[in-house]
Amino acid sequence: MSSHDQRLCIATAGLDLRFTALETIQTENSDKFTRETIRALLEDAGFAVEHSWTDLREWYAVTLARVP
Repeated sequence: MSSHDQRLCIATAGLDLRFTALETIQTENSDKFTRETIRALLEDAGFAVEHSWTDLREWYAVTLARVP
């Protein structure tokens, strides 16, 4: 939940997001997939992986996918 009004810009994704105070923020967590399987699943669904960000140990990743 957003604790106050805020703006988030993600230039790589071309996103300019605004959240109001107390607005719910939905996230998804899954430890079922490797980077390779998530790429395959996304490609099978018609998406192309544009970028993936990971922590230094590569335990966690955030993946940006778009319809080509």
